[in-house]
Amino acid sequence: MIRPRFALILHALLALAALYALGPLVAGHVGGVGFLLVMLAAQALLFGLPAIWLHIDPADRALIFSERLAWRDWWIFILLAIKPPALALALLMPHTALLTSPAASLAALIGILHGPLVEIGWRGAILSRFGQFPRLGFWLSWTLPLLAQGALWPLPGLAVPIDAAALLAGSALLGLFWTWLAWRSFSVFWGSIAHALSATILLWLVLSANGIA
Repeated sequence: MIRPRFALILHALLALAALYALGPLVAGHVGGVGFLLVMLAAQALLFGLPAIWLHIDPADRALIFSERLAWRDWWIFILLAIKPPALALALLMPHTALLTSPAASLAALIGILHGPLVEIGWRGAILSRFGQFPRLGFWLSWTLPLLAQGALWPLPGLAVPIDAAALLAGSALLGLFWTWLAWRSFSVFWGSIAHALSATILLWLVLSANGIA
């Protein structure tokens, strides 16, 4: 298992390096639309989709994609139900004048793709390869997606009506919750749904603020 774990980490680091090196160049040439290109390329083409096939052991897929939760974890459904409305109140209420319907539709489409790809590609792959090393795996599956997220917000030409430090702090807290949920259940099913909803809410604001729709 040493070689598959090494391959996963190397793949992730190369994807991050490409994101940080090429992201500003792409965004600088095409403005706010570059944000979408960089985000989707990093999560889907550079790591997310390849990781599903390269780094998730076929023997683990049924468990990692499972929707089952232990009975003792029934209260997780309450957290999953509360989080999206709370996030919407915190992010959207102060900026309702910016929001547009076309941006909402595009945000939903991208969020449905982005959230599951992050959870399956990053956290699912790390669950599969580092299941025998839960402490190391936990922090890797929190840190690596957060680094990918952090490369998006300083992109040139992107207007974000939220302080960058607050945005990254919020991303870190949400990522910690999704990571905990993945390792608690050894599944990315519910985390994928939660991440998709959260990404949609944030993208609605960002796309509206930049007139991208």
